[in-house]
Amino acid sequence: MKAINTLYKAAATLAISQCLFSANAQTSTQYFMKWNPQQHQLNPAFQPIGNFYIGVPGLSSLNFNLGNNNLVLTDVFQNVTIDGQKKTVLFLDKNAKAGSIDDFLDAMGNSTRIFYDHRINLIDFGLKFAGGYATFNITNRANTNILLPKAIPTLALKGIEEGDTYKLKGKDLAFDITAFTELGVGYSRAIDDKLNVGAKVKFLYGHGNVHTDFSDVTISGNEMLWELNGDGSVKAAIPGLRIYENELSQIDSMTYDEDTKPSEFAKPKGWGFAVDLGATYKVLPELTVSASVLDLGFIHWSRSLHRFNKEGDFKWDGITFDINDDTTDYGIQYQEMFDEMFNVEQNPSSYTTWLNTKFLLGGEYTLWNDRLGLGLLARGQFYRGKLYGNGTASVNFRPWKQLSATVAYGLFDGEWNNLGAGLNLNAGPVNFFCSVDNIPFKYAKSDGALIPSNSEKVQVSMGMNLIFGYMPKKEKKKKEKQEKTVEPVLVEVVDTTADMNIVSDTSAVNTVDKIDSTVISDVNLGVDTAKIEEPVKSKEISQELLNLQQEAITKIKFLNYQDNLIAINPMSYQTLDKVVKELTNDPDVKVVVEAHSPIIRDTNFTYFMTEERAILVRSYFVENGIDPSRISIVAMGADRPVAKGNSAAARKANTRIVLIFSK
Repeated sequence: MKAINTLYKAAATLAISQCLFSANAQTSTQYFMKWNPQQHQLNPAFQPIGNFYIGVPGLSSLNFNLGNNNLVLTDVFQNVTIDGQKKTVLFLDKNAKAGSIDDFLDAMGNSTRIFYDHRINLIDFGLKFAGGYATFNITNRANTNILLPKAIPTLALKGIEEGDTYKLKGKDLAFDITAFTELGVGYSRAIDDKLNVGAKVKFLYGHGNVHTDFSDVTISGNEMLWELNGDGSVKAAIPGLRIYENELSQIDSMTYDEDTKPSEFAKPKGWGFAVDLGATYKVLPELTVSASVLDLGFIHWSRSLHRFNKEGDFKWDGITFDINDDTTDYGIQYQEMFDEMFNVEQNPSSYTTWLNTKFLLGGEYTLWNDRLGLGLLARGQFYRGKLYGNGTASVNFRPWKQLSATVAYGLFDGEWNNLGAGLNLNAGPVNFFCSVDNIPFKYAKSDGALIPSNSEKVQVSMGMNLIFGYMPKKEKKKKEKQEKTVEPVLVEVVDTTADMNIVSDTSAVNTVDKIDSTVISDVNLGVDTAKIEEPVKSKEISQELLNLQQEAITKIKFLNYQDNLIAINPMSYQTLDKVVKELTNDPDVKVVVEAHSPIIRDTNFTYFMTEERAILVRSYFVENGIDPSRISIVAMGADRPVAKGNSAAARKANTRIVLIFSK
């Protein structure tokens, strides 16, 4: 079997053996799918929902990415009428429209990148661990990239005339295919209430590779003689490939054993290492920015090695191409050139290839208590020293944890076929998701089949997982005869911050945080103890909540800014999170948030300020997963002071939140 066909078949088998499903670079539409457990693959700082998830083996995440950066099918195929019948023909067909070759070359641009990737999660799970979230995956992957300068098809289709010179830059001429298995261990953790960081360490188990290296190449000559100046090499780690050479160390023949068992590809041909890094930062309560770097790593190939080298000048008697001649096998002539151009290297040394490092930079502004998000995402990928980028804007709908959807639009290409859409469904413990970027909208009919005619690429991601612990238990329905009236449990939390000490700038926040939180005695405050209600120690209320009351007395605070703007002091988050945890653990518990205050300006304004504080506490609980129907708010104003007088200490004592728990 001749060299070019054999090498092509070996590379194709390498790709297909690793591509039983579909592809790699996760779709950008998936990036803002907050309730999708696979979201962390795009940024390791994202934490999956729930306490634990496990992917359905082989189905937890299937990802596909196929296309190029210049050509669409209508550049390659044409609809023509032959003998009164409509047919689809190749642009090289003798029945194609005049000027088809020039149109094809113009569409290619200076350089065309052709790519195909896949990613199949074989084993995948994650769980809350040590205050953060840990993930583990075993994933089958393959990456294919071809860089083709315009000079190559121009040379092949038009040949060389006297005085013609084609210059091929080494960075514009490349072929890479890599098949490997990834074993990844990731961990993400919240540094504080604003910053999340994450990382994934990945051990790579290489199955096969083809890699080219070319210096700048110049091709000149005429119809009778072609001359190639420049060096190059083809490196390969492919099982089943056999290369035979002649006495000049040129390629005599290559064979590929088509009976090579898939298990041969499972054996390691190389080992490697890579990392993913990510972070998210909450700039505002409604605005979160995020960034990640993926596949920063390499694979070192050391087995089933082959190498061909081209050094110095090479002269060849060229090819005469006739578009009207469909009997000549031009492949044989190119194959002879390839055989004579390259020498076989004996006992080739090991070599290293780098993964295609990707980065993502995103931002999302949320509305309606995080049920609606407006997102922007910039994506980039490095290949052979070049950056290939794109960007998308998206609208993300998250009305419930059970159902969310995303619609995205590619910003840079400016075509309607750059729309994307995604859906995430959490039905009980079963999660299913699917997203598509670059949805084709134009199709051509060929032999009864519809073919996307105006799309350069398509990206698809889908999967199925099982998620546990992401929803509170369903509230139990009780018959009226069985209902019992339980006295509410009062939890008093005294804000030690003076009510109307307006903070003119954020530098004052540190001062507020340092205010002494010592409980003020009834004697020196003149507290009316008859107005302080003791907690009811009911069996219906957990002991954890009863214990939490004592801690909460001095822990929940507010920060007051100019123009009467207020916010929960971050120092209070730890206590509020404990309340959220107890409410999550026992979905039968309901809570009334009562806000109290001394007189501020006048009675109406006092009620307004206490209502705002109650709303802030309620919003915090809702944003952390508590059903709004379980939370009520009451603005008490200054109706129930616990300390007499208008001293600073008395005002601090009277500025408080009371949480009333009941079943």
